[in-house]
Parts: sequence; structure tokens; C-alpha cells
Amino acid sequence: MVLTLRRSLSNHDDDGNKNNFLYLKGNRLKSIGQDSFRRLNGVQMIDLSHNNLQHLPSQLFCQLKHLLQLSLNFNQISNIPKELFNSQKQIKRIDLDHNKIKSIPKGLFSELNNMEKLHLQNNHITTIDEEAFATDSSSLSEIHLQNNKFTRVPISLLLLRQARHIDLSFNRLT
Repeated sequence: MVLTLRRSLSNHDDDGNKNNFLYLKGNRLKSIGQDSFRRLNGVQMIDLSHNNLQHLPSQLFCQLKHLLQLSLNFNQISNIPKELFNSQKQIKRIDLDHNKIKSIPKGLFSELNNMEKLHLQNNHITTIDEEAFATDSSSLSEIHLQNNKFTRVPISLLLLRQARHIDLSFNRLT
């Protein structure tokens, strides 16, 4: 059975209490409608891991001004729209590991100056654009890119000032 999330969710329960965390883990979701999260203004964490998501609408998270953590790991995502994180200036952690991502486009993470941890390991990444990351980031300390398929490392990745942990193991670097 494959489920599709089409309706907009609310960040208030039946008693009017605000929900800061949304767990949709392991529901076999195959797709998500672009407006599914538009009423979740105060949500800080969304876990969509362990589903069957293949595509993410480019404006999916645009209303989420307080989102700090996003888990999209263990899905079937192959392409990430370069606009996906445009309004996520405050996000601190993104988990996109264990998907089928093939490339990291220009500007995908370049505006995320507060991001601390990025997990992209165990994908099919063959190319990373030189301008994919914010070189002036003062907070990105961990980047996990192990077990992918890229052959060269973008200079911008190596110029990250605060990066304490950059894992490039098991790629095709020459």
C-alpha cells in the first residue's frame, strides 16, 4: 500500500495546543502535496524518514519559518529542487542520507548560514556544484558525504570555516 499526503496539516491538536514536532516516519508515503505543511507555522522538527518519497515540491517548506530540523532520510528521493530550502534560514540540521540523490545543485545549501549538520551519505551523488554550500557559514560543523559516487571535491566545501567533520570516505576521488 502506498499513501499520499494531500491535505494540509495543522500544528494545533484538538484541544488547541501547539505541536512543535511532526513525526510522519515509516508511513510508506510516496508523495506529498505542495501545501501539506502550509498551516504548520510554528513547527520546529519534521521527520519524514523511512517512507517512499520520490519527489519533493519546491515550495514544500516555504511557510515553515521556525523549522530547525528536517529528516528526509531513507526515502527514494533522486532530485532536490534548488529552491527547496530558500526560506529555511534558521534550519540547523538536514538529514537526506540513504536516498537516490544524484547531484547537489548550485545554491541548494548556500543560504543556510545557521545549519550545523548535513547528512548526505549513502546516496548516488556524482556531482556537487562549486556554489552548493555557503562558504561564509559560521555554523556548519559536520558534513557527511561518505558512500557516494563523486570524483572531485568542490573547493567551496573545503573552505568552510567551522567544519570540524567532513566525511568523504568511500567515494571515487582521484
